[in-house]
Amino acid sequence: MPSKSLEMQVLKRGRQRKRQVDLAEDATVQDILAKLAQLSGAPRSGLFVAEHRNAAKVRLFAGEAPVGNFEVGGLESVEELPEVIHVQPLGAGR
Repeated sequence: MPSKSLEMQVLKRGRQRKRQVDLAEDATVQDILAKLAQLSGAPRSGLFVAEHRNAAKVRLFAGEAPVGNFEVGGLESVEELPEVIHVQPLGAGR
């Protein structure tokens, strides 16, 4: 069962399609990026997560976890990704 369900979209101007991300307890940006790289085939090193905090869009560090809906840089679209993406902490049974 997910600890929290968030919406994700690519970091681009304009309206973008969204995907639901179910984060397990203790899952971080590092885990999200690893899962997205696995699903999309994009290099993990080219991906990042950003979200709005205190009226500004900020890039999150690998050890942080998003607190709300977020955007991913480095992907062209989420079209090829599943509607719901389940993210477990690295090293957890997958």
